Amino acid sequence: MIGLGALVSTILLGADGYALIVSNNRSLDLARPDLRYADDDGAQWAQLFSEVLGPDRVELLTRFDPESRLLHPEWTDGAEPPTLDTLERSVARLETRLDEGRAKNRPVDVYLVFAGHGDIAEGVGFIELEDARFDANALESLIARLSGAAHVHLVLDSCNSYFMLNPRSPRVERWEPPAKSHQSLLEKYPHVGAIISTSAEALTYEWSEIQSGVFSYQLRSALRGAADGDADGSVTYIEMEAFVETANRLVENELYRPNVYARAPADDDDAEFIDARQSNSVTLKLGLDSQRRLTFRDQRGVRLMDVHKERATALLLRLPREQMIDFTESIRGVERPELDVL
Repeated sequence: MIGLGALVSTILLGADGYALIVSNNRSLDLARPDLRYADDDGAQWAQLFSEVLGPDRVELLTRFDPESRLLHPEWTDGAEPPTLDTLERSVARLETRLDEGRAKNRPVDVYLVFAGHGDIAEGVGFIELEDARFDANALESLIARLSGAAHVHLVLDSCNSYFMLNPRSPRVERWEPPAKSHQSLLEKYPHVGAIISTSAEALTYEWSEIQSGVFSYQLRSALRGAADGDADGSVTYIEMEAFVETANRLVENELYRPNVYARAPADDDDAEFIDARQSNSVTLKLGLDSQRRLTFRDQRGVRLMDVHKERATALLLRLPREQMIDFTESIRGVERPELDVL
């Protein structure tokens, strides 16, 4: 076990940004089974952003099931239900904060994460909230209200998430868009970047082993440093996309393989998604010496991150402070190593 809180002094938070996370297990369609881990994903996304932005700059809309309430007690009291009404109030608060930042001449980034059931109706993509569908038109209206943000970073983890950004003709059964095809919402709002779980009409999956949606878990691993190939503390869109694609390369069944699509603000692949150097997390260094495959869990057994480090590369990993973190090495014949805590 690594006791993180006592080992490193706190780094002052300097990022100007806010995060809104909306996750929902339930479906409005009685024929569609409930998800198990969208609420867990919401809590883990909130934890990650709170380390970088500060907990007072993170809002979580979700309804925890009893098991998840026990695993994430620090988020259960402050979470509000994922309804249209609470979403409206959260967006209104974001608008106020953007106005305050603009008055101080300070640029502000906004992070939006949606995780839950998604589908298409009459050519329009939607994500299910607890009481209504939140469709592509509603998302565009939300983005328009955040025009005062320097950048909006959008994460969509749902089936058919591609069609939250792009229309599809209702007469077409299946459509596989070219990689650089016209992206309607992102073209209208060039300050918006997006990383989504499907690049066409496709499903996404949860996995009980990680108690999470597969795509969300991989993105969080990437943002905690597993994708930071140059170890500079900044994780870019292209680093995130490459990490997810590499992580899924060996999934033989295409049905279960995430087909990630990423586009940075202004179509700049080197644009930064998050600056982890602003985080108050604890930083662990993996040196150049060897190939490593590590899994990190917190004191409740919640799996936080998987890392596959190649030889001759270094990584800086960031994990929650004030928690006991355990890690396992999955390469046979390698003794449990020590990690350098910076």
